[in-house]
Amino acid sequence: MVAKKRMSKKKSITLKRKIGQAQGKHRSKANKAAGLMRRPPTEKFQIPNDCPFKEEMLQAMLAQQKAAEEEKERKRKLAQKRDRKAQAAKRAQ
Repeated sequence: MVAKKRMSKKKSITLKRKIGQAQGKHRSKANKAAGLMRRPPTEKFQIPNDCPFKEEMLQAMLAQQKAAEEEKERKRKLAQKRDRKAQAAKRAQ
């Protein structure tokens, strides 16, 4: 009886590419889970240094941002108050 030949380990190019894509996907997923794929933080207000009145512009932008945050907080509290009243009315019925 003749001995069997070993199975060839040769793979087609399309299969190699699919395997490579899967490995890359798993690698990027692992990096993302480890926190390695973070972008560096950028400045919120990008004003060139040679711009005149840069400090005043920054202060104005920060004040505007603070006012917007306060307005958002006020609206959120108002919505919570309305929701509580609606829930109390439902319970009363």
